[in-house]
Amino acid sequence: MVEVKNDIGTGVEGIVEPIVEKFKREIEGLFEELKEFLLKELDKEYKDALRRIDIEFRRAKHDVELEIRKAVSIKELEYKRELQNTKARLIEELLEEAKRELPDLIGEKYAFLIENLLRNSISLIADKKVIVVAAPEDKKLIEGIVEKLRGSLEKEIQLSEDVLDGDKRGFILYSSDRKTVIRMTLDDLFHSLRGELRMVASKILFE
Repeated sequence: MVEVKNDIGTGVEGIVEPIVEKFKREIEGLFEELKEFLLKELDKEYKDALRRIDIEFRRAKHDVELEIRKAVSIKELEYKRELQNTKARLIEELLEEAKRELPDLIGEKYAFLIENLLRNSISLIADKKVIVVAAPEDKKLIEGIVEKLRGSLEKEIQLSEDVLDGDKRGFILYSSDRKTVIRMTLDDLFHSLRGELRMVASKILFE
């Protein structure tokens, strides 16, 4: 009986062992397939994550570049505006300086300029009588010019006791009823020629 039992046991083990081995191989195969599948899925997820990160990075980079361009554009506009303002200020300062210094700069030609301006202005007024209001600093000069013109013009020229306000140079001419007014101060002359003078000043300063 004992020997029979031993024989039965040996026979069962011989049958079971191949089955276990086969099952083991199948399990290992399934595990390898599962591992490969998981690795592929992980790789796909990894690549998708990288792709999403790349897209976000590119979007962020684009947004940053836009902000930089916007900031640069604003700065450029501010710089250009400041440059234009500085140029305009320098031109105005140059014109003001030229206006103040003109009588001294042209010397004797200033008297010639005032005489021509006064002669031409008088001819533009139809009245037989004209009134001249001179700048304080030019009153003596204009008084001499008026005396000179009285002998050559068929008009009564009256030099007013009044003088122009402030530090103006030149004169203002009135008709006898003061309805016609011709302003020939340096302020007025510079104002009427300001466009041309700005162009000249701009060339002097910036070219």
